Amino acid sequence: MALDDRTATAVGFLLRMADDGIAERVRARLGLDEGRAAAGGVVDNSFRSEVRQAPAQVRLWLLQADDPEVNAALFGMGVLPAGLARDVADGVPFGPGDAGRRVERSPYVTAVRPDDERLGEGLALPRILERLYGAVTRGSLKRARRAAQEVRSADWPGVAAAHAERPLPGYARWALAGRFDCPPSLRTAFGTHAKFTHRLREAGIVEGLDDLVTGVAPAISALPLLDVLYRAQPRVVDRSASAVRPLVHERLGGHVEAWAIVAQLLPEFIGTTAELVDLAAAVAGPEPEGPWG
Repeated sequence: MALDDRTATAVGFLLRMADDGIAERVRARLGLDEGRAAAGGVVDNSFRSEVRQAPAQVRLWLLQADDPEVNAALFGMGVLPAGLARDVADGVPFGPGDAGRRVERSPYVTAVRPDDERLGEGLALPRILERLYGAVTRGSLKRARRAAQEVRSADWPGVAAAHAERPLPGYARWALAGRFDCPPSLRTAFGTHAKFTHRLREAGIVEGLDDLVTGVAPAISALPLLDVLYRAQPRVVDRSASAVRPLVHERLGGHVEAWAIVAQLLPEFIGTTAELVDLAAAVAGPEPEGPWG
């Protein structure tokens, strides 16, 4: 069975969750090269296209890897708010650990740091808050978004304190909540009604990777993205194991033909990964007796 690159990557990610013996049999059945599935650095030809199509929240998970190569790619793609681009250029860490440490900067980021327009105006927090509080008239959302873009990682506690003392206007709250790195507690403080939540989802703000597996993302979009994340930030993908591994172990198991149906359906399937696996298992029927199902 000949698989295109994206389908091979998608199936390859699912096979990471399978037992070694099962994975070996499935690869043989589908003509998958194990080396091909595991090859490639963090940033390869698929990285940019997958990240551009992915929910915005994915960019935060990638930044939390504190990988200079990943940071440089995100910086160069222009997908970071100005405040976060400044953080990357200054070596600010995003992952857990010593707050005083610095992340190594790639030669690319170092070269463009002095005058790159993506770094924005570099506003201090008082000036940012002044602009946010001024976003009260009709048509202020664009101005609020420009001010929100300037917020840096270290500014979020100050933004939260200001909002607690004097609630920010609606346009400012929406602009800040749409930042993929807005702290969840602050986003909740900004609003929880259904319309607000719907707008956040449209802006690519998702609660976790489980959303990609059982939520709205089509399998052919979710699985290659999970593969990119796995190579860049394994800790993040490990947190999705509660959603992915049971699908693989309980629904597909060692049923090689069910795996083949997954591969056949993937390119055109518009449902979620969970729906894809359930359908493939139902079509394949009971797993044959014996070790070579």
